[in-house]
Amino acid sequence: MAKQKKRPGREFEELVARIETTLAPAGAIVKSPDLIRDLVTGRLREVDASIRIPEGESTRLITVECRDHRRAKQDDRWIEQLVTKREKLGAALTVAVSSSGFSGSAITSAKHFGIELRRIDEITDAEIAQEWAGVSKFKIDILESQYHATSIALFDSKDSAIDADRINPTLLHNLRSDLTNTKFITRAGDDGAISAADLGRMVNSPYLEKDGDTTDVSYTFDLVEGWFIETLDGPKPVSRVTVGYHYTLRILPAPIDAVKQYSSEERPLMELVSAKTEDAGFKVEASVRLNRPLPTPSRKKKR
Repeated sequence: MAKQKKRPGREFEELVARIETTLAPAGAIVKSPDLIRDLVTGRLREVDASIRIPEGESTRLITVECRDHRRAKQDDRWIEQLVTKREKLGAALTVAVSSSGFSGSAITSAKHFGIELRRIDEITDAEIAQEWAGVSKFKIDILESQYHATSIALFDSKDSAIDADRINPTLLHNLRSDLTNTKFITRAGDDGAISAADLGRMVNSPYLEKDGDTTDVSYTFDLVEGWFIETLDGPKPVSRVTVGYHYTLRILPAPIDAVKQYSSEERPLMELVSAKTEDAGFKVEASVRLNRPLPTPSRKKKR
């Protein structure tokens, strides 16, 4: 099935929503996009993002509208439209975000009508980004887990060990082939079973310090009633599972390839640093607050 293509501007809206989620106070709920009922017409209207902040017994609604136009600055007409929309939706505040900035008249109108303005500036030159961030590389810590067949123990409802030889032969064969990802216990009424990998995601990985460090850890999972495993005698209840995990730490260097700065008209609010690894195909995006001003790109002319 082909992956559905996002509409133009949607990635920009998602980026803004992620930034606003980071900036929002504790307890706030950010949703993008969102449908809010028009207080005049009664119809649902879409906003690019909404921020709901609990305030006592009430909730403060902030709407966020975005325009990803790389060339022309946003003018006064858009601000006027947002003022009317804010009033009809009953929002306490509207934030207007542009990738190209705002005209002088738009800034004046926004200040008069209480529309908060935001813009995103981007530096795509890796050399400038590294100089600005003050670091040449990010490091991504990836925990790679490996599992062994002897590290799983199952216990029935009487807390007695379940003999591996009594497990359904097909299931036992699959476990011995791939203990990590084979789904081996199922809960009554659920559609799917779970694997050692699924259980491993429920616990915190052990602390490893250096690249290549390894350790072996055993975790015990107490199960609520209803879990079972297929055996030669049919489904057998499982009350407890003990799984042994082998952890290896890999540290992958990820050079910075771009920096974006999210600003109001008065000051920078947030920086987003993007980095990629060359060997493993990983890409990360970190939201950071750095105290350096956004630099102006400058280059010596090539001879």
